[in-house]
Amino acid sequence: MKTALPAIGKSSRKRRETVLVMAFTLPSLVLFVMFMIVPIFGAMYLSLTKWSGAGAIKFIGIDNYTNLLHNRDFWISFKNSLILIALHLIFQLTLALFFSYLLYRTRPGMRFFRSVFFLPSVISATAIGVMFSLLFNADLGPINYTLHKIGLDSWALPWLSNKTTVLFVVSFIIIWQFIGYHVVIILAGMKAIPEEIIESAIIDGANTVVLFFRVVYPLIKDMLQVSIIFMVTGCLKAFDHSYVMTMGGPGVSSSFLAVFMYKQAYSRQKLGLGSAAGLVILLLAFICTRIINWIFYHKDEESVT
Repeated sequence: MKTALPAIGKSSRKRRETVLVMAFTLPSLVLFVMFMIVPIFGAMYLSLTKWSGAGAIKFIGIDNYTNLLHNRDFWISFKNSLILIALHLIFQLTLALFFSYLLYRTRPGMRFFRSVFFLPSVISATAIGVMFSLLFNADLGPINYTLHKIGLDSWALPWLSNKTTVLFVVSFIIIWQFIGYHVVIILAGMKAIPEEIIESAIIDGANTVVLFFRVVYPLIKDMLQVSIIFMVTGCLKAFDHSYVMTMGGPGVSSSFLAVFMYKQAYSRQKLGLGSAAGLVILLLAFICTRIINWIFYHKDEESVT
């Protein structure tokens, strides 16, 4: 009997720990199921139907997905989203790496400048969109006014109504607003690097450029991976700036996938087609995340071998 008591006590303690873990996990699990899993399955069902939001729901199978494949506006929005991703990876990632490393190496005032970089990220995207709509207004905006005043009349363009410029204007505003968000993520990875490693590299004669590429960059790959995933998935669901500034126009020149989804579901009352577009966005986000993880995983394996 004496030898069985410790086992019983250990078993009951494990049960209590399990119950405690479940008690803390259950509320978040319930919320996750209610606000993530259930809406996804609801969207899956709606994507197989024809429904305007009122009246009878008509089951049409995969017709909505077939319509997407033949929808010109969908493919233009898809192309615009790919361009936005490319611009983010080229400009936003490069600038975020540059500014985060600059802050990391410049310790005086680092907290102040980190806050300055991050500030635009916490401002409402709607407010940013309205502000830049006024700045880029072709007739009353200060940008064109300044260009006229300094004699660069040919540079003064209808920025938000010109099909050539509108996509890049909207894209670079999104890039500008969220650079600070990625600066903070990457900077957190840099600050986690042990000081001894940096000091040893400096003693060995590494200058700033060598220090970044040979020491800092390899040690922040995990945070870089997280930042790239956030960039790509954020581009796939980009909505606010485009809709507030141009409503995706002129035509669909500045429309992204999320704008296309919204217009189909709510402006044209095609909830089935909009749900199908939403699921395509979800699938693309999943595929891109898996590809990014695979690339970083194989790079780590190559560096080990």
